[in-house]
Amino acid sequence: MSENERRALPDYCFHTHTFRCGHAAMSPDEEYVEDALRNGYRVLGFSDHAFLPGIRERGMRGDYSLLDDYVSSILALRKKYEGKIQILLGFEAEYSPEMEGYYRGLLQEKGFDYLILGQHETFRNGMPWHYWGRRPEESAEAYCLDLLRGMRSGLYSYVAHPDLYLLWEGWGPHAESVCRRICSLSLELGLPLEINMGRSRIGGWEEGKDLSHVEYPCPEFWRIAGEMGVSAFLGVDAHSPWDLHKGPFGHMRKLVEDTGVRLLGALDFQPSSARW
Repeated sequence: MSENERRALPDYCFHTHTFRCGHAAMSPDEEYVEDALRNGYRVLGFSDHAFLPGIRERGMRGDYSLLDDYVSSILALRKKYEGKIQILLGFEAEYSPEMEGYYRGLLQEKGFDYLILGQHETFRNGMPWHYWGRRPEESAEAYCLDLLRGMRSGLYSYVAHPDLYLLWEGWGPHAESVCRRICSLSLELGLPLEINMGRSRIGGWEEGKDLSHVEYPCPEFWRIAGEMGVSAFLGVDAHSPWDLHKGPFGHMRKLVEDTGVRLLGALDFQPSSARW
């Protein structure tokens, strides 16, 4: 990592996955904490893909039976590293009306600090309902409507990769309309969005890698967000401990500068649990 890349590192990571999801590195949770400490992080939030009762999606999220192990592991690390780094317990969780009661229970009864709204799919009649595989505009519109409902629910601290819908729909008039609706509600609610780094690491990372083909973060989306005055967190979307220091941090900082988005810091983070 160059000195410029090192200076571009954030002092927080709220978007961190663990081996339990089935598509992250098989690293112990503590290795994330140790890497965060070595690289100057003040806050490390674990936010694995939500384990959901009655729903199994191998390779996407851990089984619900892993919930207690996840909670106990993160809370034990919080106690062990108290005074050295702040550790938060969270989930990246898709919104569905069917899941609202469960999510409230996590925040009220299970000790969760926060949820991130990461709308990869939704749930209907107890089953996953996917956006992909439909007409591009239809997929993006369904995503947008569910995302806006999730934003209004009050369950979430911020919105992960709000421009994820560009996996299914290229930039154009409808994509711009979706962008403006998401940004408008972000401003109305004071709910930050996230500039997500996950997609940029596909295929590995090395300095100078061409990221022009990456669907998100989308410069057009974030240019509009900047013009509208939206605030955003940087989402490392770590799936391995080394993601906390190895990646396109300088590229993301330049995107922020070029688009005028207000980048938030660790002290700007509001736990979802504070609302309940």
